[in-house]
Amino acid sequence: MKTIGSWEDLKHYGIVPLTVEPDGLCYRIVCDITAKGKTIIDHALGITDIQLAANWDYGTNEEPHIGSILLIPEYLLVLSAYVLFEDGCHEVWLTKNSGVIGVQHGDSQQIIYAYEQLYQLDMVRRFTCLESNGYRGPNVFGCVTH
Repeated sequence: MKTIGSWEDLKHYGIVPLTVEPDGLCYRIVCDITAKGKTIIDHALGITDIQLAANWDYGTNEEPHIGSILLIPEYLLVLSAYVLFEDGCHEVWLTKNSGVIGVQHGDSQQIIYAYEQLYQLDMVRRFTCLESNGYRGPNVFGCVTH
């Protein structure tokens, strides 16, 4: 099982939160993006080759930041679901208060059942990738919603 509960959890996947944009609402989050993060954002938003603003930081030699984007807080759940499918989860659960939970192929039925019991009252939606289709990117999600 994998969980994502905050913007900080997306750093590993190439979406690096930096600061809240000091615009009139102080609502959007400035995120630097790596190539991996850009792929996830493209898939999640159904956009091919989104044009990013200039990056704020450089990142690392292995994973340089290639640009930045302003994201609203509500995108956390959407991006988290796509991140977990990109990371090999075959099922993703959206919860009211506990973030996003990904079920991996190696998770035992006992662990899955324990998580289901723990989060049953918090569960909002479940996405399940069909084994024959898998996750294949934008507009071909191959998943069902519960």
